Amino acid sequence: MNVPFAASILRRLLPLGVLAALGAGIASAADLTVDRNAAVPFALDWGTRTATVEIVNEGAAAGEFVVSLGISHPSSLAATRPQSERLVVVSGLAPGERISISVAIAEFKGRGIDPKGLRSGLLEIRIDPTNAVEETNENNNYFSHVF
Repeated sequence: MNVPFAASILRRLLPLGVLAALGAGIASAADLTVDRNAAVPFALDWGTRTATVEIVNEGAAAGEFVVSLGISHPSSLAATRPQSERLVVVSGLAPGERISISVAIAEFKGRGIDPKGLRSGLLEIRIDPTNAVEETNENNNYFSHVF
């Protein structure tokens, strides 16, 4: 398809303000996600007793947001929230910037679970669960791993 020709048709069909808003909305939104291109995008290390996740911003600059790391026991996998959760505040990410977040398993707080003795369950990662950052794709903010 001839891109300049298609653009000229769009300019005729849509008012200028609508085109500007569409272009600005696409270009100015962040896209926070688990970095699936990282060598290890997430990990539970029982030797160091830490949970680690790699996060990347695949869009425009993102302001401050929260990352939720949760652990649940296998018997409660149907629950809507993790039994043990740790929230980490990220001050923001520039376009293309990556960050590694590590949390000591002993720091997980929760309902009816002792993460120090847990050897199997579900690790859940929720990026920006409060939707503080406007994103092009809100559907890639959740990642889980059964361990």
